[in-house]
Amino acid sequence: MYIDLTVRGGELKHRLTFYSKTTTKSLSTGTDIISWTEEYCTVWAMLTPQGDRKAFIGDRFSQQDIDVVTLRYRPGINETMQAEFKGRRFQILDVMDVQEARIKMIVVLQEIH
Repeated sequence: MYIDLTVRGGELKHRLTFYSKTTTKSLSTGTDIISWTEEYCTVWAMLTPQGDRKAFIGDRFSQQDIDVVTLRYRPGINETMQAEFKGRRFQILDVMDVQEARIKMIVVLQEIH
């Protein structure tokens, strides 16, 4: 089976920024404080909405917006990070190196409301 590994620059029209998690201790309570202010990288990518997924959480339905991002391979992007596009924040659900060729990546995102 043939899988296209080419990443055409003209298809990468969306500017995404990836953030890594920073954890610090609260001086007053000693609890962990998590922030997403450390910018890891900013890349050109192709963002493709996959529609809404509805899930039953607790006693109510929740709408989850899922998007798939295609970009050139970038080492270090992983599921512990968040991404931002035009002020919208996303949790990374999955990161795939297509055919482990280190050419093309697919990242699955869920919008954080």
